[in-house]
Amino acid sequence: MSTKGQGRRGSEARGEAVVRKVLAAALSEAGRAGYHGLRIEEVAARAGVNKTTVYRRWPTKQALLREALLSITSEVFTSPRTGSLRADLLAYVRRNAALAARPEYRGLFRIFVAEGEDAKLLAIVRALREAFEPVPRAVLTAARARGEIGAGADPALLFEVLGAALNWWLFFEQTPVDEAFLRRLVDLMVSHMSQRAAESAEVTVEMLLAALDCGRATLYRYIDRGLLPPPVESRRGRPARWSREALARARKIRKLLAQGFTLAAIEQRLAEGQRVGSTSR
Repeated sequence: MSTKGQGRRGSEARGEAVVRKVLAAALSEAGRAGYHGLRIEEVAARAGVNKTTVYRRWPTKQALLREALLSITSEVFTSPRTGSLRADLLAYVRRNAALAARPEYRGLFRIFVAEGEDAKLLAIVRALREAFEPVPRAVLTAARARGEIGAGADPALLFEVLGAALNWWLFFEQTPVDEAFLRRLVDLMVSHMSQRAAESAEVTVEMLLAALDCGRATLYRYIDRGLLPPPVESRRGRPARWSREALARARKIRKLLAQGFTLAAIEQRLAEGQRVGSTSR
């Protein structure tokens, strides 16, 4: 590697270190002084940099606090993708609980409660919500495709309820949350959503067989391949029930087969349709 290349890398590393120090200082200062009391000069002093260094990248304290908050919440804004709704939600609440345990987050939460009507703070909240928005949509889209929930589930509401429950216990009840509490909370939500899915499941195996014009062995082969979701209700001694979404997909599969598509091509077509649907919502 050339000396010039090494110098550029070293400069970038120093720049990233300065950014981390400034963002950490901004969080600490905001927690101490509040949003209205936050001063760029104090942030610079705490970070050990010149105030012009801060102003050059963040011309306002609103921009600085927004990026600082995004820096500590970025992990929460990543979809877990564990393969099951319960595990996804557990991963989400664990991340939130870990974040809420950090002193700077607790200080910032108090700011949003005390100064939450400030227009600039509200703009920061909107930015955080926009950054977080894809997470519940991705989690519930995947759960819906696996047949774990019905089509009417509201992803934003589910995650807001989970977040509100955590914040209430942590900040208002002042009660630490442990793994057992997180599991009970998630199990309550999953149980409710599964029950709603079962209640809305009206499609019988006979309806799917008629829609596909096939036998049971072929139907379950489609389910094994992921072309069709499994039943949302399947209890011993009771007939299985599928969602309306499964029936619509069965009709689509039959139509594609009639057009000469192979099963592999149909798999790809359905997967592409899911991706388009998740990004357009």
